Amino acid sequence: TLVAVAFTSVLLAQTTVPAIIDSSQVWTNAGSPYYINQNTLIDSNSSVVVLPGVEIIGSGSNTKLLIDGEFRVMGSVDSMVGISGLIITYNKESRGYNPNNGTGAYMQYADVVGTGVANRAIDLQNTDFKIVDSKVTNAYYTIYCYNQGYAKSKLEIDGCELQGVQAASSSGIHQGTVLTIY
Repeated sequence: TLVAVAFTSVLLAQTTVPAIIDSSQVWTNAGSPYYINQNTLIDSNSSVVVLPGVEIIGSGSNTKLLIDGEFRVMGSVDSMVGISGLIITYNKESRGYNPNNGTGAYMQYADVVGTGVANRAIDLQNTDFKIVDSKVTNAYYTIYCYNQGYAKSKLEIDGCELQGVQAASSSGIHQGTVLTIY
């Protein structure tokens, strides 16, 4: 009986993410999947680090993860992070990618499935961003970058598959930024 109870609790593990994240968090397999059922804000003083194998599920359509702090996805080659039904928006207040220590707006080994034809999967507003060994699909713009004023964001893409839905051969990148593709 004890084995059945332990097995059932593992099957039922899940986390409903609140509308405001105002403390730093590490999302692990133990709490996965993470459900985002409304627009959710990562506060400017907060950081969310997502570890390998985690699944993040948005409620679809126009549901957004709004980032004023840090959102860093740290999947691995044998355990990608799955993100679906969500628009990931790095606001201009968010912590951009810092190449000196690898923190900030960064994704590695992520499988991001957008919310469909009329939306963006990853939305960057004056934010430096690096994405490595990841796949982004099912969005009009897989990555949408724009800047306000004279500041130019840097977007680094390394070993990724980007498939926008506006044209079968398009990456779906809107570029108002400094773009480096490796």
